[in-house]
Amino acid sequence: MLLALYDPDPENKINGHQGGQVAGPVVSQMLTEILPYLGVPSDSTISDNTVSSNLITVPDVRNKTVVEAEKALKDAGFKVKTYVDGDANTLLVSDQTPKPGVSLGKNSVIVLYGEGSSVSTSVTVPDLKGMNASEATNTLRQKNLNISIEGSRYSFNSRLFKR
Repeated sequence: MLLALYDPDPENKINGHQGGQVAGPVVSQMLTEILPYLGVPSDSTISDNTVSSNLITVPDVRNKTVVEAEKALKDAGFKVKTYVDGDANTLLVSDQTPKPGVSLGKNSVIVLYGEGSSVSTSVTVPDLKGMNASEATNTLRQKNLNISIEGSRYSFNSRLFKR
């Protein structure tokens, strides 16, 4: 983003102006409103209100047919991965990960298990030390893990959810 302010305070020429004092707060306010609208998370600060408003509660889709469960989850804003052995139109969902009631960000992956499926997976959580929020999120998603981050780059809490 480029912001140019020409002669921002013509009455105060003696003290001069620096970009951080004049343009910085304006750019900060603009990006605070523009980036979430574009779906781009801020790398420096994530406000609690922004985080809470972007979270979706995972519905309980167990005992629905796989087709019904997939539709419900996709309509809610999630991506879906299924492990089923049989006809998805008649086979019921026996389990889901993450469990119902967990709050996740849009496009997080929910895994559905059909009756009789014996798929179980285990993932070692990678070391995220020294990574910023974007790098950590990408690393975890490559391992099929969902993440929720609250706070700023200096202090944040995160919750990992197995997909």
